[in-house]
Amino acid sequence: MRVAIWDRLCRVIVEFFEDDELELTEKTVASDVDDWDSLTNVELMIEIEREFDIRFRTGEMAELDSLGALARLIQRRVDESGR
Repeated sequence: MRVAIWDRLCRVIVEFFEDDELELTEKTVASDVDDWDSLTNVELMIEIEREFDIRFRTGEMAELDSLGALARLIQRRVDESGR
């Protein structure tokens, strides 16, 4: 995964949750972050799609088990789009 993708992803999450103290790693999962529930997950994924100008495919989100997996998926989408 490229550092730029990871840095941008972390920035989006920190800004979304308005918490500069969040410590995010590739192993971070939603339950590690206060207030990250199913509703906020949908809203956050929309923000991530906007940030990276990508669209996730149906069912992809259910397969993700960590922020590292999400970052790798974002990288694939960005690579596919040629951006």
